[in-house]
Amino acid sequence: MPTPSPPVDDLRDAAVPLDGTDPETPIDTAAADSLRDLFADASLVGLGETSHGARAQFRLKHRLIRFLVADVGSRAFALEVDPNWARAVDDYVAGGETDIEALLQHARISWPWKTGELIDLFDWMRAFNDGRRAEDRLRVYGFDTSTFDRVADALSTFLDSVDADVPAVRDRLDTLGGEDEDAALTAAEWLVDTLPPLFEEHGDEWATRCSDRALAFARRQPTLLAQTVDLTTADGADQFTIRDEAMAANASWLVDDAGTERAVLWAHNVHIARDELSGGVLGFSGRTMGDQLAAKWGDDYVPIGIGLGSGEYLAMDAETMGPTMPTVPEPPAGSIPDAFSRIDVATPFVSTAALHERSPVADWLAAEPRRHRISGMVEDGESLTYAASDLSEFDGFAFVETTEPTHHLGLDG
Repeated sequence: MPTPSPPVDDLRDAAVPLDGTDPETPIDTAAADSLRDLFADASLVGLGETSHGARAQFRLKHRLIRFLVADVGSRAFALEVDPNWARAVDDYVAGGETDIEALLQHARISWPWKTGELIDLFDWMRAFNDGRRAEDRLRVYGFDTSTFDRVADALSTFLDSVDADVPAVRDRLDTLGGEDEDAALTAAEWLVDTLPPLFEEHGDEWATRCSDRALAFARRQPTLLAQTVDLTTADGADQFTIRDEAMAANASWLVDDAGTERAVLWAHNVHIARDELSGGVLGFSGRTMGDQLAAKWGDDYVPIGIGLGSGEYLAMDAETMGPTMPTVPEPPAGSIPDAFSRIDVATPFVSTAALHERSPVADWLAAEPRRHRISGMVEDGESLTYAASDLSEFDGFAFVETTEPTHHLGLDG
């Protein structure tokens, strides 16, 4: 059955114009009121993206983050990166001497985060924090999985700082950070079992020699290590579920244990959506991070999807592992990007609950028109698929009419 024609006029009436993606442009009163209504009580806000390489979507997310920080009061931002690596970015936004461009360009992190757009975001965060008391600063975290060597470095640094006399642990940490993968895995499994009771035994003593924040990060390391063990030993078919389960746990930790009242999460639409992938969509199957966060937090988790109409985006060629810049094709008739491209509203934003209360729009969405899913990898010339959707996997949906590729640091000089 063909998708019904979208009710363009009703969509237009439901949409609030954000009027562009420039982070420097303040959000006007009407749009701010709509966003505030959606975000005000959220503990966790997930900001998605159709593509990891769409400049306009990165800039819109930067703009929304400014609003969430300055207007709503969020003081924690978390990116889809290793929590241990993210501490270097946190040091930069807190006023440290880190060279942020060199940090991103040369870091062992996924390519989407090595962009000028994120440098702009982190520079704004640094300026926001300048002169603020420590408890009112915006902090940066990661919620992805970690690695054996980074956990080893984090724990070794902590144990040095508290002058811990734990030779057996230090020996295993040396092995964990070494090149023998089998020995590292054995050491990891030993540490996962040994470290929690060690913190119970010595935590009060160590707390007198370090900050509460440093102790909280150190106590988190056994969990990060267990996640890495699970991911390392899993079959490929299970890795999406294991990774997203870990990301949901790490995002929840920000509010449960890290002393943060509310946090903003930056990830792909696939991860932030309340969804369960099947059939190997984009090569993945399983429950998403967003689905698991919604199960734990209910209405206190607010996912925002961001759609895309046209333009070019940055991706990686799976065969050459080099950059490529595919073009977003003309959206299928009746699809979600087709509909939002036709409503003539500058960067429209909608509450998905409100859409489902409008009968013409609700009827159209009930037929599950398609929306884009774009992978960061191009395989056999393809990186774009479509997902049938009534948009209920998101609480809000923003639409970017067109984009350029992100400014990747490895390509810009």
